[in-house]
Amino acid sequence: MFKFIIPVLAGMILFLYDSYAEIIVKLSLDKHEYLEAEAIIVNVSFFNNSSTIDSIKYFPIEESYSYLILTSSDNREILVSFFTSDFIKVPYRKIKPHEELIRTFDLLEFRSDVKLRYSTLGKRAYLSSGNFTLRYDYRNILKSNEIEFTISKPVGAELQVFISIVEAYQIQDISFTSIDSILLKRDMYHEIAENNENSVNWEEAVYRYNEESKWLKVDSIDTSVNKKFIEKYPNSYFLPLVFKKLCKAIYLYGGGESEVENYLNYLMFKHQNCNIYTMAVEEKTTKTYLK
Repeated sequence: MFKFIIPVLAGMILFLYDSYAEIIVKLSLDKHEYLEAEAIIVNVSFFNNSSTIDSIKYFPIEESYSYLILTSSDNREILVSFFTSDFIKVPYRKIKPHEELIRTFDLLEFRSDVKLRYSTLGKRAYLSSGNFTLRYDYRNILKSNEIEFTISKPVGAELQVFISIVEAYQIQDISFTSIDSILLKRDMYHEIAENNENSVNWEEAVYRYNEESKWLKVDSIDTSVNKKFIEKYPNSYFLPLVFKKLCKAIYLYGGGESEVENYLNYLMFKHQNCNIYTMAVEEKTTKTYLK
């Protein structure tokens, strides 16, 4: 009997233990200079730098953005917007020895200083030009490094794209307006995607075009735009939806299952060390484009 109790008690002690000391939190950006309204993709890494399981009490890792501290050099007011779930349902988040958990998101979804007119699909705010510092602080227990970045005002061709995409963001959609407005919004994203490949907003324009198409339940998309996106950004934060819509369109309008398989094989050969490789391998197994 005692032989059974001892391991159980040991397991309970491990579960109740929360040291935090060996968990290293690191913030990173893909670059440090941006233009207004350009997506700012943040990676938050939690690494257990020990040989034992570590645990964090009531830790909502899915909502890592809730604990970001963003400040500006001019001490402007930063607007905070996010939704937090009932993380108490996960009383302890365990991280295995030398395991790394990463969460990635667009900072502008949660921190901004310029509000746009509300719409369901599209950016709702952005950060205006200035110098910023970002860090992570979970209840003064887990803290990250600080990273600095700069946002500048767009000029020239980038200014024209900025004006167009911000206008598209603010077109009312879904429950607020008619189908014509949603189609207009989709067409505006497509026009930006089709004609401004070198813009810093091109990635998001392609994504938003696919997002509107998804909501409209439209499977017929401009496959050339999506293919160009994947070739140019095979590790993009916006990749999953663009890839999924492309596979469905190829299946329905571009040659059927055999053509999708050929394309997946091409991606696996061409982009072996990229995120799209993993997606292509998974798609060959799941075949979600058939559903």
